[in-house]
Amino acid sequence: MRTKRGIETEINRKQDHSWSDDQLDFNLFGPNDKGGRGSNDFRSMKEYIEYASAQAGEGGPRLRIQSDKSQAVRLEVEAAAPDGNVKLIVNDLWNYANLGLGNYMKEPINVRPGFSGKVHLRVG
Repeated sequence: MRTKRGIETEINRKQDHSWSDDQLDFNLFGPNDKGGRGSNDFRSMKEYIEYASAQAGEGGPRLRIQSDKSQAVRLEVEAAAPDGNVKLIVNDLWNYANLGLGNYMKEPINVRPGFSGKVHLRVG
């Protein structure tokens, strides 16, 4: 759930909330990060899902993605949108290009013309 928790963070100060609730990233966006992209948990990629769901507010419409555990999903707040629209991203292929340093990495992804994928959605 996207909440306001973690937005009051200050740089170099011990936080009273968990990392998953943190909405600011000073390492990526500098000491004047204004946030607004959702919490780390909200934005993180969930890999090899069986299902994932998102709901627009308390009691709002819900969207459920069902998979055979071969896909990944994440949410992203569109910063340019005036009302902060949330984009749902479902990936059949993904990699972490900058992970390196001895960590396991998949082969580079080269999407060729004609590539297609399938997403199973339930709307409620």
